[in-house]
Amino acid sequence: MSKTYLITGATSGIGFETAKQLSSEGAQLFLVGRDLTNLNEAIHSGAVTNATVIRADLTKTEEL
Repeated sequence: MSKTYLITGATSGIGFETAKQLSSEGAQLFLVGRDLTNLNEAIHSGAVTNATVIRADLTKTEEL
């Protein structure tokens, strides 16, 4: 059974590297970021699979 993870800041840096690693292990991912274009690029890079993108700025209460 695979695990499910929610990763914030998933379009670059530690978030993106974490997404790649967990994806390679077969995890189901929910990737959260402020920029939908960058989220889609992360998915289409081929480095991340089994992922759903969520565009949200977690610093804004109205987007939670």
